[in-house]
Amino acid sequence: MPKIVDHDQRREELLTTSFALFAQRGYAAVTMRELARELDVSTGLLYYYFPNKEALFEQMFTLMSRRDVSRVTAELDATIPISDKLSILFKYLAKNESHFQNLLLMALDFHRQNVEHGRDHVLQDIVKIYSDAIEDRLNLHGTHFGSVIFSFLCGMFFQRYLAPDISSIEEHRLLIQQLLQGLAFSNPPLPDAVNHKRHA
Repeated sequence: MPKIVDHDQRREELLTTSFALFAQRGYAAVTMRELARELDVSTGLLYYYFPNKEALFEQMFTLMSRRDVSRVTAELDATIPISDKLSILFKYLAKNESHFQNLLLMALDFHRQNVEHGRDHVLQDIVKIYSDAIEDRLNLHGTHFGSVIFSFLCGMFFQRYLAPDISSIEEHRLLIQQLLQGLAFSNPPLPDAVNHKRHA
């Protein structure tokens, strides 16, 4: 009796395993042949699931991003105080710092290789995934502060990648907490630039 293959599960396994090679070598340096060898599958099977390296990378990046959001937001109960939410969030970020640094470096590499061809739209979608999750779980709905905090976190990871001893993740958490404590969380004001765009 032929073995029944769960193609969705198989695709997800391939995407999960491919992350390590992209993280080690970078997007530009990896070929489908190398991916197949690393994943211990034939190139034919790899092309069965993914038409090209770009598609594989985009699906891998999206999968990793959605997993990150799902794991951390599951712990961020809407009823707990903002300070507790930030503590949970930053503990997760600290525990997985190298993972997020790898994602950031891969995103920059992918963007540099594909922006001229208009193929980096997936990165914009992923920024929205993270930004929307931050906005939702920190109760900053409709403020666009989710994207501001996401930018702050990207800067934190990049700075710590280049010079980890300059400041700690805990220092970054305290800074974000101080900034957010100045907002009226039930209805925080929109920055003037955002107001202007909405009424233009």
